[in-house]
Formats: sequence, C-alpha cells, structure tokens
Amino acid sequence: MGWRPIVERLHNKFAQRVGRRPIVECQKQQFAKRMGWRPIVECLHNKFAQRVGWRPIVERLDNKFAQRVGWRPIVECQNNKFAKRVGWRPIVERLHNKFAQRVGRRPIVECQNNKFAKRVGWRPIVERLDNKFAQRVGWRPIVERLDNKFAKRVGWRPIVERQNNKFAERVGRRPIVERQNNKFAKRMGWRPIVERLHNKFAKRVGWRPIATRP
Repeated sequence: MGWRPIVERLHNKFAQRVGRRPIVECQKQQFAKRMGWRPIVECLHNKFAQRVGWRPIVERLDNKFAQRVGWRPIVECQNNKFAKRVGWRPIVERLHNKFAQRVGRRPIVECQNNKFAKRVGWRPIVERLDNKFAQRVGWRPIVERLDNKFAKRVGWRPIVERQNNKFAERVGRRPIVERQNNKFAKRMGWRPIVERLHNKFAKRVGWRPIATRP
C-alpha cells in the first residue's frame, strides 16, 4: 500500500529490503552510518551530527550552537522572543492563537467549518467535493472524477486520464497524451511527452520531447 512506518529496529531485514528509514536512536550506530539513516539528533553539539550535517529538532530556542548553524526547531512556545527575532515558524496547534494571527501562520486545518479558519483564510485538504463550506470559500481539492457535477460548477481541473473524454473536450483540459498519433490529440492540439526522439509524427507536428540522450 506504500505506507512507511517508523522502523523500530535498525537491523530489520524487511526494512533494509524496502528501503525504510527509521528514527535512529544511536547516532554512531554502524548500520545507520552504512545505510545513511538520519536520526533526530538529541544533543545539538554532537560531533558526529556536525560532521554529517544532521539537523535536529531543537528543544531549546536560545541554544548558541543552533543559532550558529542555523537550525530551525519546532517552536513550542509561539510568543518566544528568540523565535520572533530569527523568524522561526512553528506548527500551530491552536487555531485561535493570537500570535499566530499576528504573524500569519497557517496550520493544517482539521475542522473545515472552523470560524477562525474562515476569518484568516486558512485552506485545509478538502476530502469531500460537495462540502458546503468548501464551496463557499472556494477551496479546490484533487478532483478524481471528471464528470463530477460540483467540479463542473466551480471549474476544478483534474488530471485527465482519458483523451476522448467529452467533458475534457468541452472545458479544454489538456492531458498527457500517451499515443502520439492519436487523432483526437491532433484535433485538439495536445502535445505529449515524446518518448522517442526520432519519432516521425513528432517531427511533422514539431513536438519537442524531453531528451534523454545528448
């Protein structure tokens, strides 16, 4: 399914085979070095971390080493003076946080009808296309079905999978054209990614491919 877990054991054979990268607890762990895994660095002045360029979650904002190397932490206290001075932007947990309002921070909005989110214009990931609040504020999700009536009404433009799709013709959507001698593509003037550089049809209509060879 493509899910990537936090891998607890570094020498886990399945993790090695599929290339999963765990949170590495011991920074000088031999296997971690060999695989190139990057841990959460707990100690900021750790020499090994400096040498390989790991960037930790910085727990103390006034840490001098963090200032010198420019690490940007997750800022837990939003009205922290040092954070203001260096411009660090935290994950905003509370939407009605006054400091967040003043500096314009935009969190992931979990509740779409949140009043504060409406007022400051935060835009969440919209899961349902027929969501009334999403309609009112104009949020644009990834549209999975081209013939979706709500999508037509608000003008959302999805990735067009079928080239002879009538709805796509009417609104002028241009997909990635897989077959270069496609008659419908010729009529609509769609330009595909040309896979073969010496393709005769591509030469005739002047399509310029992504060149894989010099």
